[in-house]
Amino acid sequence: VTLCVKTSISDGMLFGGVLLFKSVFSWVINVTVAFCRGLSFRQQFGPLRKIPLLVILGTFGSFAQLAAFYAVSVLSMGDANVYLMTSPVFVFILARFWLGDPIDW
Repeated sequence: VTLCVKTSISDGMLFGGVLLFKSVFSWVINVTVAFCRGLSFRQQFGPLRKIPLLVILGTFGSFAQLAAFYAVSVLSMGDANVYLMTSPVFVFILARFWLGDPIDW
């Protein structure tokens, strides 16, 4: 994916446009699969009370993807991939301090 983003951006496409195209393409695939499987709205999204959490998840996910595409557009491929691959470390640290998850080896 990073190579496709870097190639698209180097050809003059803005990183926001790449994100929009990727999001729309993914949405079409997901809706098609859900429709073919005959899933109802509640089966796809769960209870209605959890939809705001899905909106928050989608918002933060979009910002994270936008930041990743921006990093790919301004950094070399190697540097951008090093930064992108460190996200599990930050999730581990934030889960400990923000959510109080125990650390065990």
